[in-house]
Amino acid sequence: MPESQQAFCLSADASAISPSVITTTQFPHGLYRRNTRLALFFLLLTLMGCLKKLYSPKSYSLSASPIHSLTECGVLKRSGKYRLEADASSPGTCFSVQADNVSLDLNGKTVTYGTGTASIPVYGILGVACWDPDYGVGNPCGGSASNLAVYGGTITQGANAAAFSHAIRLGQLPRGAGPTVHDVIFNISAKSSIPLYLTYAGTGAQIFNNTFHNDVSQIDNRNQLRGQSIKLGDSSHIPGPANIFGNRIIGGAQGGIFSAVPATTIHHNLVSQKGTYTNDFGIYAWSDHGDVYENVVTPILGRGIQIASSKGERVHNNKVVVIEQRDNEEYGGCQSGGTFGIQFDDNPSGAVAFQNSVIAKADQCGAQALRVTESLQGSGNLSHDNTYVAARIGNTEAFATGFGSGGATGFTSERDVFTGDTSAVRFDWDGGANLIFRDCVFAKGSNPAPEFTTFSFRNGQNVQVRNIHFIDSVFQNGASKDSTDMRPILSAGDWPGAAEYFVDWSVELTVVDQDQRPVNGAAIAIRNSLGRNVFEGVSDAAGKISTVLTELKVYNTTTEVKQEADSPYSLDLQKERCQTIDNFSLSISRPSKEKIVMSCVALSPSR
Repeated sequence: MPESQQAFCLSADASAISPSVITTTQFPHGLYRRNTRLALFFLLLTLMGCLKKLYSPKSYSLSASPIHSLTECGVLKRSGKYRLEADASSPGTCFSVQADNVSLDLNGKTVTYGTGTASIPVYGILGVACWDPDYGVGNPCGGSASNLAVYGGTITQGANAAAFSHAIRLGQLPRGAGPTVHDVIFNISAKSSIPLYLTYAGTGAQIFNNTFHNDVSQIDNRNQLRGQSIKLGDSSHIPGPANIFGNRIIGGAQGGIFSAVPATTIHHNLVSQKGTYTNDFGIYAWSDHGDVYENVVTPILGRGIQIASSKGERVHNNKVVVIEQRDNEEYGGCQSGGTFGIQFDDNPSGAVAFQNSVIAKADQCGAQALRVTESLQGSGNLSHDNTYVAARIGNTEAFATGFGSGGATGFTSERDVFTGDTSAVRFDWDGGANLIFRDCVFAKGSNPAPEFTTFSFRNGQNVQVRNIHFIDSVFQNGASKDSTDMRPILSAGDWPGAAEYFVDWSVELTVVDQDQRPVNGAAIAIRNSLGRNVFEGVSDAAGKISTVLTELKVYNTTTEVKQEADSPYSLDLQKERCQTIDNFSLSISRPSKEKIVMSCVALSPSR
């Protein structure tokens, strides 16, 4: 800008707009003196330059040096390496990234943003399209910010920052790759703010070794999940993977880590959120074919890990200890269902949880170590080889159950341990169906409630609990197969509804002849003690045939709770050239292996 125009910018006032001043003082060229309209046009250009100079953040372009030094906030318009040489602060947004492949070394310094009293959201580091109505308006925007790297310093939110003032905010960009964020300390507290928030981005993201001090205590919409510390949202359709590991999260009004980027791995994180909004999970495992492992989730208040809205999610080898209090903003007390250690919800498929250690503590609010809600029949969802414990604190009247169903219509548990102080298994108002527990342990806890029961039923009048099978179970510490609080249908007003469960045992039969040789092709029919045909099959080449038989069925009617004993069973065996066996008696109360001898005539050798 020419010196005469610079002086005009610094001293402009009402008199500066006078045509006589323009033509004689600021623009002395004879052409402007003779043409007032042309002079006014150039005045407008000059004023626009003044505004840009006075109100736009500094714009950085890379020099020939491989690393460009920064001393203040500004716009990063060129790809390359930047290093912050001093603490930087801004009343609004600090850095706007408008180029791909920017590497920002915070160099141990602190970026403070939102130190003013802006009414719009502002950001520590921002990379968004200008058309984005939520984040581009009023902030520096445009370009792209793929493959951004930020590391080695602190990002702190100003005390008066507006709501939604995220520390790092990327999204709505032409390319959605990255970012890499590591070894950064985040400090935020404004309403609905998230330390690290991506939308339509996250391909190849690497987020690790960061510390999040999340003092946000209010969010505007819990259904939109606006209270996490790391959120890779609106990302289920973009290519993965993403990797989130080694982070430490302290606080957060609703949760810890959320990612829907396909094939996200979330591992070796320490999450201790302070949830006061519903569905306050430490980790939201919403990624197709994601892998969540070796995390420690110990919220101050909140829930553990939620597996939802995804295919093939794996959650394993995590340690989870959870508790809730009566301070939920939505319910004005405990959130519905209390705290959950691990939950299957929102129709995942092919999801598996294994080798996790879960403790859910019931104090002011109830506790469910494993909670299964919207898991559909045929979904293939599975829990195996986990330890689930629900423990009461002191003499609380809040319930503590190892397993809780809230409307699941298909789910399998294998070799899990369920320990609870009020129940091992509980069905709430929404009931459950088609649940299979195989080779599981059910135990009374170490601080049992006086009314402890192994199987608890509280389903509503129009909701059934049906087709619930406990196969080859082990009952410990006072739990038992016939311990239940099931009541007659509608005996308590509008509950309970119809309910049933089965105690089953695996049976392996081996059919041999009088010389202990396997009998192949023996037809076997089995009837229960009530005379009902329950199985038909044929022995294999090894003489073996396997099935599962019910020992006990417990169910309710409108007048009573019935315990139906299906054992002993009667077996009929037939085989050509063998003596028929009728009414072979078989009693079962545990997994059984039974040998049955048939008298058979050997075939003559062929000639």
